[in-house]
Amino acid sequence: MNPFHLVVIDTRGIQQYIFGSNRLRENVGASHLVYLATEGWLFEEPDDFLPSGKHNIVEQKRLDDRPVAPDSSWTAELLYSGGGNAVLLFRNEKDAKHFVRNYSQRLLEKAPGLDAVIVRHEFLWSETLLATAVEDALAALDQKKSSSAGWEPLLGLGITAACQSTGLPAHFVRRRPPEINGPFVSVSAEVTSKWDTVNDAKERLNHLYSLSEGLRYPDDFDDLGREKGRSSYIGVVHADGNSLGQVLAKINQRHQNPDMPHTEANQSYLGDMRSFSDAVKTAGNNALCSVLAAVERWNLNGLRTLPERGEVDDQGISLPPYEKEKDGSYYLSIRPIVYGGDDVTFVCEGRIALQAAQIFLTEFSKQQIPGVDRPIAAAGVSIVKAHYPFVRAYQLAEDLAKNAKIDSGRDYPALDWHLAQSGIFESLKSLREREYGTRHNGTLLMRPLAISDGENWRTWENFAHMVSAFQNDEQFPRTQVMDLRRALRESSPNDTGNVRKVTEVWEGRKIFLPSLQGLSESYSQNGWVGKQCVYYDAIEMKDQLLEMITELDEEKT
Repeated sequence: MNPFHLVVIDTRGIQQYIFGSNRLRENVGASHLVYLATEGWLFEEPDDFLPSGKHNIVEQKRLDDRPVAPDSSWTAELLYSGGGNAVLLFRNEKDAKHFVRNYSQRLLEKAPGLDAVIVRHEFLWSETLLATAVEDALAALDQKKSSSAGWEPLLGLGITAACQSTGLPAHFVRRRPPEINGPFVSVSAEVTSKWDTVNDAKERLNHLYSLSEGLRYPDDFDDLGREKGRSSYIGVVHADGNSLGQVLAKINQRHQNPDMPHTEANQSYLGDMRSFSDAVKTAGNNALCSVLAAVERWNLNGLRTLPERGEVDDQGISLPPYEKEKDGSYYLSIRPIVYGGDDVTFVCEGRIALQAAQIFLTEFSKQQIPGVDRPIAAAGVSIVKAHYPFVRAYQLAEDLAKNAKIDSGRDYPALDWHLAQSGIFESLKSLREREYGTRHNGTLLMRPLAISDGENWRTWENFAHMVSAFQNDEQFPRTQVMDLRRALRESSPNDTGNVRKVTEVWEGRKIFLPSLQGLSESYSQNGWVGKQCVYYDAIEMKDQLLEMITELDEEKT
């Protein structure tokens, strides 16, 4: 019997490719090209790569009713796609090589600069279970990604002009979109491909979540709703699911020693893999849509009522978009960049970043994924100036998400963040030791926060309660809150005298610090629980967040 052939597509160096530019349009275009390279082209133009009429992709959908097998009429099949890679199965070597050749050519032509890795792995259907073959192919892919040198750009040769975005040799002279009569700039083929795919990226996003009339998705960081003179920050949010790779490994392991005939085992494996992959994609998209719906509501509230920034009505936050387009529409205060799975990245107006991340984590945990009791994710949020180096802001958000996972033990949704006042050139650990460390090994931070199910006092509910309280200038005058902040910075777990002086004065004026769930009363006098400060995080974010509305508050009203 002729061997079957598995082909696996994956990418590497994605962080620099997507986030290496400080132009949102290029970040969005790059992300869409990654989507096309690992999934989109297969669904949109399958006959360009697969034997016409002999594959399982019809009308941009994957059919699963006639699986590839020795007696199948299909000769090629997309097994599954998700998590940034795709796995295909071919019944003969000719079709597999044809796919690799045509797909590689498409990558070079349409996505220059994108470093994609493709491996082809052959196996005998009668001797090797499909789960084992896929595991072997993925192992070969990992080896190829780690051992090969990777994509290297072809540099100048006779070309001397430099690309305005990447510094690489320029291949084109173009007007920077969306300008029609603006100046011409020199750009590389990589940047040109990113610009040219932005409209397709927006169409894909509109297909996921269509905005109300009068709102549109922004293509520039300056259009995220920042207020000149009052708010110059954007939030970069990176969320990632916990332990889903382990579920995938268990599916593989379970189907390598099945108690059923060979062909049935392969089909059972495919069914489980597809259900899992599709459910992860749906879970991430549903959670993201909940975030978009919330921000859309906040923007529409602002457009209808035009309140002062931060004013709250019975529907939540009011956030008027900053810029108005020539056609009368306004920009939404958020823009997803990476989505389509449990790995999600979006940018938004800085003062709604934490609230948006909290909504994503809460909604993700409500989704259904086979083999998972309850989906759990962690998120990191870097709040930075709009023209801060974007690749550094993303890396910080990714590090914060990892820190949230470690702190929670991956047992519950968790959120961590950092407000960057200046450039960061050190690790997150050393940064926090320098900026938030105290004597006696204490820390001014209560973060990371448990979004739900945390067994300690460091919860989103407590944090939101404190932020809302400190934003009430009548109850907590700004000068007195800043006095408390200075006292906290000067204190430590074993030296709380300065804090006690402030709180004693407050109590004489009938000002009492917010009470929190899960704590005894002693913290309200000295501001510390063990080696962690209670109030510093909330005070630091006082001027950076809009009024925070929690589900509990909404239920009470």
